[in-house]
Amino acid sequence: MVRASSALILLAAILSGCVPETNIHQVGYFKSSAKDRVFTARMSETATLADVKAYAENAAYTQGRMTAVYIYDHDARVPADGVTQASGVLQVNDVLDLPGLSAWHFVFMRYRNGQSAFVDCSTKQSHELCRHNS
Repeated sequence: MVRASSALILLAAILSGCVPETNIHQVGYFKSSAKDRVFTARMSETATLADVKAYAENAAYTQGRMTAVYIYDHDARVPADGVTQASGVLQVNDVLDLPGLSAWHFVFMRYRNGQSAFVDCSTKQSHELCRHNS
C-alpha cells in the first residue's frame, strides 16, 4: 500500500510539470472585504487575444460585486504590491494611475449587475476604462 501511494505522488508530480504554461501572468491582486476584486497581469509576447479574453473572463468574481482585470504588455511596468496591499478600491485606482507605470493594454470589467466589458485600450484610448495619462 505504501508503494502505491508513493507511486501516485510521483505520478502527480510528473504530471503537474506537463501542464501548459499560461501566456498571462498575474502580478497584483486586491480583494476588498466586500469581495470586489482587482487584478493586474502581464501578457507574454506570444499571448493571443483569445488568451487575454479567456484569462480576463475567468477571473474570480462574486455575484453582485465588481471584478476588474488590467492586462499589460510583456515589457510594461505593472503595479504589483501597491495593488495587493491597498486598503480599498479607491487606493487601487490611485496606484494604477501612478506616474512611471505603464498604461494597460486591455481592461476587463465585470460590473455588480453581472454585465461585462472588454476593451483594447491600444485602439480605444478614449474609452472611460482606459488610462488617459500614459
